[in-house]
Amino acid sequence: MSNAISLRASVAKSDYFTGIEWVHSWSNQFILAQFDFGYSRTILQSCFFPRVGIGYGLKLIDCKVFHLAPMVTTSLSSLSTISANNRPDYWSETYVGYRLVLGKKWAFVQSSSCGLFHEMTYNTLSGKYSGVSSFGFYGSIGVQYAW
Repeated sequence: MSNAISLRASVAKSDYFTGIEWVHSWSNQFILAQFDFGYSRTILQSCFFPRVGIGYGLKLIDCKVFHLAPMVTTSLSSLSTISANNRPDYWSETYVGYRLVLGKKWAFVQSSSCGLFHEMTYNTLSGKYSGVSSFGFYGSIGVQYAW
């Protein structure tokens, strides 16, 4: 069993993200938890745009300083803008992709995934949320420390 934490920069359909990822591995499996914030909206537009996610992966190739694993992730993000309705917009994502780790204690991490992207926005005319689904993507690079 091992744990790892990584700092990473990411790109997604809805924004550029910066964040952290925690991974717990055992045998040839791992689970992960992610917390990111949307760079463009949080810093440039002064609207906090958090994104949280969880995932599961299975290491197909696992060498001493290299592993490659397919994974499935799901995440949720929320954006509260200053508007008349005071209702946040929501994005949910369910993706399939891979995670590549090069290194042992200190490592380079790269992951890419794609899948279902669902956006929920509040419609002030109808007084309820409405949604639209489409294709989404997520890619990240980062540095990881394992213990």
